[in-house]
Amino acid sequence: MSEIHSLRSNQEETDTRIILYLQHAVTEGYQSAIIRSPDSDIFFILLHYAHQLDIIVYMDSGTGKHRRLINITETAHALGTQYTSSLLGLYCFTGVDCNCAFKGQGKVEPLKKLENTHGFRKSSQNSDQIGMWSQT
Repeated sequence: MSEIHSLRSNQEETDTRIILYLQHAVTEGYQSAIIRSPDSDIFFILLHYAHQLDIIVYMDSGTGKHRRLINITETAHALGTQYTSSLLGLYCFTGVDCNCAFKGQGKVEPLKKLENTHGFRKSSQNSDQIGMWSQT
C-alpha cells in the first residue's frame, strides 16, 4: 500500500472529496465510476460537478428492492449546467442536510418557485426531469 499524494486534501467531509477521487480515476484511465451512497448531499454535489468531469458517473442509492442506479452524467447533461448549479444552491438553502430548514419552508415549494423564475426557465432545457428528484 502506498499513499497517493495527489489525493491529499484538507477537506473534512468525504462528500466533496469524492470529486477529487473521480478526477484521480480519470487520470488513471477509468471511463466510468459508481458511487454507492444513500446521501442526497452526494447526489447534488455529483450532479453539479458532472459537467466538469471527463468520466461517466453513476450513483447507486437506496436499499433492498428500493435500490437504484442513477446515471448522474446523463441526468446532469439533460438538465443543463445552470439548472444543476441552481439545484445545489437550493438544496443548501432549504436546509436538507445538517442545517435546519426555515420553519414551514418545505423543499418542493422553493423548487417550484425556482422553476417559475423567468431567468431560470430560460436556462433549463429539460426542467421536466427534476420532478422525480423532488419526490425522493
